[in-house]
Amino acid sequence: MLKAVEFFCGIGGTTNGLSRAGIAVKAGIDNDPSCKETYEYNNPDSEFIQADIRDLSEDQLAELIEIKRNDDSVIFVGCSPCHFWSKMNTNKEKSEQSKGLLQEFQRFVDWFRPGYVVIENVPGLRNKENEQVLADFLSFLQETGYVCDGRVINAKLYGVPQNRYRYLLIATRLTSSISLPKAEEDDSLIVENFIGIENGFETIEAGHKDRSEFMHTAAGLSEKNLKRISRTKKNGGDRLDWKDDPELQLKAYEGKDDYFRDVYGRMWWKKPAPTI
Repeated sequence: MLKAVEFFCGIGGTTNGLSRAGIAVKAGIDNDPSCKETYEYNNPDSEFIQADIRDLSEDQLAELIEIKRNDDSVIFVGCSPCHFWSKMNTNKEKSEQSKGLLQEFQRFVDWFRPGYVVIENVPGLRNKENEQVLADFLSFLQETGYVCDGRVINAKLYGVPQNRYRYLLIATRLTSSISLPKAEEDDSLIVENFIGIENGFETIEAGHKDRSEFMHTAAGLSEKNLKRISRTKKNGGDRLDWKDDPELQLKAYEGKDDYFRDVYGRMWWKKPAPTI
């Protein structure tokens, strides 16, 4: 059986997906202690290792999870924080330290030489100008005998009812070629087939707290935000529906009608959901 180790596991979404695919995830590594409870609850067969990989040695990791070097059945999965690579207007100076985490991941790949390597991140990892981090990693893989396939994919072509673009890379040293799964169109992957009253989601008010395991909870909203939402047309409406109302218009978007149109947007009922 294939077994995986996930680096920068967060709350374990990737771990859960790997497990559902029949892969035994031995451990997830993250430096954030707040992830531990959620990770272990959702992935009871995997160990949460709270560690900063910049301070973790290869020998220490080998002892913690009992894996050997050059094990053909091992997969290393790297999902480093996306803040630096995102096109969102985040504090890049603050997130600068996360830029080098792929190089730290490379250090473990180089030492353990797992049978397979997987990388998942926002498209900016590949597209960000003047950054060589991914290019250097790809060169490393080639020089150490791995073949790989990597590109930006849309999750809606892989069974997810959402337009969500991600850079995905898979690599192996066991074969002469490897390729990502074929993308497939599926007209059933639309919002109305997954949420709404017919799918068990009762109508609720803003601020509703669901204490059950279903967790159908809604954030509390100010009166102004409730007005914005009520003025946003169903099936694809967005903030432009009230951009000329001085009470509701957001100053950050004045004169920027083409900038992040999906802020305060409504989903199309018969289309995949947007990323945000």
